[in-house]
This record gives sequence, C-alpha cells and structure tokens, in this order.
Amino acid sequence: RGVLYGGYMLTARGTYLIEYNARFGDPECLNVLSLLDPAADFLGACEAAAAGKGLAQVSLPFRRLASCCKYAVPEGYPNRSEKGFVVDLSGLQRPHLAYLGAVDADPKSGSLIATGSRTVGVVGVAETLEEAEALAEAEVTAITGKLFHRRGVGTAALVNSRVAQMLSIQARGAREQPISIAVLGSTRGSSLPLLP
Repeated sequence: RGVLYGGYMLTARGTYLIEYNARFGDPECLNVLSLLDPAADFLGACEAAAAGKGLAQVSLPFRRLASCCKYAVPEGYPNRSEKGFVVDLSGLQRPHLAYLGAVDADPKSGSLIATGSRTVGVVGVAETLEEAEALAEAEVTAITGKLFHRRGVGTAALVNSRVAQMLSIQARGAREQPISIAVLGSTRGSSLPLLP
C-alpha cells in the first residue's frame, strides 16, 4: 500500500520495466508531485491508500504544465562521493523550488553539510519544458559546494535525441508484448517483502 512508480524502457523486443520505486526524493517523483494542483487533497490520497481504500473517491488533479528536475550531487557521485563539505543555498532566487536530500545541519553553525548522495533537487515548473529546464538550471547552478549536476537534463537536444531513439526502435518493429518485470535492489530501499 502506498506510492509506486515505474521506470520503463522501450526496446526492439518490447517494453520492459527496469525498476520501480516509492521514494519521494527521486527525480521522477519530484517532477510529478510538483505538478499536483495545490488544491488537491494529497494527504487524503495517502490516508486512503494506507487504509486500503480505492483512490476513486479522491480527486488528484494535476496542472497541465511541464516540469524539470535537476539534482546537485557531490563530486565523485555515485561511487566516490565527496562528503562533509558545506552546501550553500544563499544564491537561490526561488528557494521554494529546492528540495533537500542528503544533507545534515551542523548543530553549531547551522550550515548544511553534504553526506554523500543526491544533495539538493531543484524543480522548475512552467508552461513549456524549455522554460522549466531554464528555471531548474538557473537555480541548481546557484547552489555552491563540491557539487556538480547534469546540464543536459530536460534540454531540447537531449529530449529530441531520446524521442528520435524511441521512434527508431519502434520503426524496427517493436510490438506490444507483455511487460517483463525484474526487481533491482536498492542500497537504501526496502527489502521488497512479499505481502500476504
């Protein structure tokens, strides 16, 4: 019971489920939840799911906008991440777009200290993907510390190349087939116990 979303890949042999997650800090989740209408009863939906009730009675309207999430991560991420350095958010123009991830607050100074994983996620929301990407890029670039981010995420060039790749795969004869499921473990995820 709860939230589950999948990552899918279209191949020449059909559509495959690569992974599924339920972590609210993942970029996929931040992108989607940022589009939820502010008037939506998200708490009500969570309570209904926890109680085992269907979600048919809960209205969850989404805004028809575009979103782009970019994460600032430590240098060396993911295998040899820097840790223990100060993360400075003072340059953010729109701090409401930022979501803290793997950081601790120093009890003496109050500074944010990176702990080695995804540090700060920034979500731009706008009428078009180009505008959302520009917002996210401007904000993630303003975060300082021993960090980097993938500049191409959400750009027209990357999106267009992915669309062209998918169309090419479809043209080679990908047909609808049953989705094959494989579960990949996560170092900090659940153990995926079987439910009765």
